[in-house]
Amino acid sequence: MAAFAEARRSENVLELAISSLIRSYHTACLTVNETLLKQCVTDSDYLDLDYLASRYSVTESFSDYEFLLYPGINEFDYIVFVTHKEKIVFSDTPAPCMESYYISLNPSTGVPSIYLGITSLDTDAYCAAVIQSDEIQALAKETNTDMQEALLADDDLKDFYQLLLSNGSSDN
Repeated sequence: MAAFAEARRSENVLELAISSLIRSYHTACLTVNETLLKQCVTDSDYLDLDYLASRYSVTESFSDYEFLLYPGINEFDYIVFVTHKEKIVFSDTPAPCMESYYISLNPSTGVPSIYLGITSLDTDAYCAAVIQSDEIQALAKETNTDMQEALLADDDLKDFYQLLLSNGSSDN
């Protein structure tokens, strides 16, 4: 019984550490804080500060985080699915979002980092299979439904996302 309690306590600590990591990463993205961003990732050479500055230029804040952890393909890796609300400066209604991150734990310290780098074909296939799982597909569907409701409730949010979609399609 003591071993089970310890395992559960360790799991809660891991969930808190990953939650804190993702929140720190989002905070760093809002201000493109290079020092903090480097502390959140495994390989800062893969950070694209110009992309982050552009991507989060109209984001005011994040809220309502929920996390779903899956074990990764390796012993010290996890896939975390994050749902949250992203407050855009043009809208009163926060936009429901879903993201996923591949997390690596430092084997000696247990400190999590967002994995940036090239993954193996086995890891890619494993992640693709997890994304196709019923649980993740249901979460994605729920997030999409929440987003549709937010778009219907707020014309400013709807106009913003329509502009994003039209700009994205002109790049093709």
